[in-house]
Amino acid sequence: NSEMKFLLQVLSVCLSTMIAFAEPANLAEASNGRFATGVGISDRIPEMKDDWTLLKKHFQLITPENCMKPAAVQRKEGEFRFEQPDAFVAFAQEQDLKVVGHCLVWAKDDRTPPWFYLDDEGKPLGREALLARMKVHIDTVVGRYKGKIAMWDVVNEALDDGEEFL
Repeated sequence: NSEMKFLLQVLSVCLSTMIAFAEPANLAEASNGRFATGVGISDRIPEMKDDWTLLKKHFQLITPENCMKPAAVQRKEGEFRFEQPDAFVAFAQEQDLKVVGHCLVWAKDDRTPPWFYLDDEGKPLGREALLARMKVHIDTVVGRYKGKIAMWDVVNEALDDGEEFL
């Protein structure tokens, strides 16, 4: 996985620097209790046992890459799929890691299914209809993970960076 290789390279440089200056043995200790360290990581981390030791050594917070975004959780209106986010959250609990839920509202269409923001004719939903869909989605997801998620990325990439402006 290229993301994991990059993370390992960054950690290697950080650790080498810490050792050279007799700094703490890991990133978590380097913060000296001022803040928790976290990482965005593959949704499939529960299956990646070889990465667990490194992950737990340096981080207290983990953020799933895509499994909690609207397209993963609710591909079709009213049909929620929680298998992968449930596995991610269960893994975090078993490993004594906190989860940053990512994310409830994703404005870019690659991670939000069209039904979420378009009407039956393919036109943008009106304000009230969109807010109602967002409320159902947010209430359902947050309700499912109440007490299991440390914090939420509520809205992410709210502005389009392409030719189509929101």
